[in-house]
Amino acid sequence: MPRRYDTRSITEGAMLAAITVVLSFLGAYVFPYIFFIVPVPLIILVYRHGLRLGILVTVVSAILAGLLIDIMTMVVLLLVLGLVGISIGGALREQLPPQNVFALGVAASLTAYALLLFFSQTLFQVNVVDLLMDSFRHSIDQVTALYSRMGMSEEQLGEAVSMLENLMNLSRMVMPVTFLLSAILLAFVNYWLARSILGRLGSKIAWFPPFRYWRFPWHLAWGYILGLGLPLITSEGFWIAVAANLQFFFTYVFMVQGLAILWFFFDEFRLSRFLRVAILVLIFLPRWPLSTLVVWTGVIDTWLDIRKLEGLN
Repeated sequence: MPRRYDTRSITEGAMLAAITVVLSFLGAYVFPYIFFIVPVPLIILVYRHGLRLGILVTVVSAILAGLLIDIMTMVVLLLVLGLVGISIGGALREQLPPQNVFALGVAASLTAYALLLFFSQTLFQVNVVDLLMDSFRHSIDQVTALYSRMGMSEEQLGEAVSMLENLMNLSRMVMPVTFLLSAILLAFVNYWLARSILGRLGSKIAWFPPFRYWRFPWHLAWGYILGLGLPLITSEGFWIAVAANLQFFFTYVFMVQGLAILWFFFDEFRLSRFLRVAILVLIFLPRWPLSTLVVWTGVIDTWLDIRKLEGLN
């Protein structure tokens, strides 16, 4: 017998569908990064009212977005909104541990990206990677024109263009891990935001331990070391690309762990918010070695457990 939804479920579903379409509209025409949080309404809906209503609202939202915006937006909503929202919302409804919720969200995001690349190419003849590179190349042209108007010499201009082109080539090389990091960020942001909203609605949602205690498995350090070591033993293009992706990924991983250690000592010494912000700004200043020091602190911590040593002291 078909399941019947009460008035509250239908009303909430319609409201969240409308919010989804509005977010999509803002993402398409105002600020593209808003697309990152489009799955949040569906996560809330699936958690509160179940999978069936979530699927129905996904389809309705996608059709409305297709009619009001364009077909490409409809495909994005069906894939990203549907997979990510339903995965995280369903995992929360089943009360899975935070690590499992997050892992499902990342897997769903990667699947959505893969399907999006496939359908963009087959249905719309649009190569997303080439589109990104064309955008990068257009940015280089704009920067070059700006530098020229500022009076830079031909030699300086050539060096700047060469540096930007090398950066563009590196960006293409590390595109696989860029999608992975984007999927991780997409899952984390939507999980965190949905949890915050559900908490205000009276639901208690499990979360990770406090940031100061975050610590990744020790064997991940070998991934970072391998990324640094491969270029020393081979110059073959494929392995150089593998090394670049490993370095790029694990630099972010151990930057997070290094910052968690730093936050631990911030709390231990009870630093004010102003000092914390000032130290973080210094760390991320360009051409300063402090960010590299934070990364290596994260790597070393996988073996030494610096916070445990501090506790013993």
